[in-house]
Amino acid sequence: MVLDEEMIQQYNISSEYIESTKKMQIEEIRRRKEEYPPKEIPLKGKIAILIDDGIATGATMFVAIKAVKKMDPKKIMVAIPVGPPDTVEKMKQEVDKVICILTPIYFGAVGSFYQIFDQTTDREVIELLEKKPRIGK
Repeated sequence: MVLDEEMIQQYNISSEYIESTKKMQIEEIRRRKEEYPPKEIPLKGKIAILIDDGIATGATMFVAIKAVKKMDPKKIMVAIPVGPPDTVEKMKQEVDKVICILTPIYFGAVGSFYQIFDQTTDREVIELLEKKPRIGK
């Protein structure tokens, strides 16, 4: 679990709220692990490129980075179309390279930079996971 201590203090988020959210997320992770097909992509010695539709706090990407680091890749790169400048700068300290097209000072939310920002369904995720990954040398 990765917590943004600065945000927790800034918005005075209670430990009770954090615990209840943690429990909900753990249940969601369990559900997805059961529903989604297992997929292990060997990253040792490879260049890992993590892609997202954008980052706000970066929490999800920071967790992904932490998980990928355990797989001992040669390099880790992050590619995102949009993110707030401060979060992008923090991310640059965690990986070898961050490519971010737009870093607006007044950020708001990732979805505000899209005309259509539909959520990905479980079915779409499962179909993508069932495809063979492209892995280079």
